[in-house]
Amino acid sequence: MFQMKVEDVLRIGNNISISGFCENKRNFTNRLVDNLGNEYETYIPLGKDLVIDENNITVCLQGEFDTNMFKGMTLRGIKQ
Repeated sequence: MFQMKVEDVLRIGNNISISGFCENKRNFTNRLVDNLGNEYETYIPLGKDLVIDENNITVCLQGEFDTNMFKGMTLRGIKQ
């Protein structure tokens, strides 16, 4: 199962870019869930993950979110 720990958060217009350490990157799904059961629709910017390190990932969320709430959060993939 894909899992990531959010280390960096950046607001870009109406989108939020989050990045951090991940496990099982090959199992990434665009639907992620936090420990409280909140689900988030995500996408990889530019359609391709531009990360050199296989243990890190950057994804984007569209919507009005407080950027501070994501720092330190662990998100897991939801099977589709």
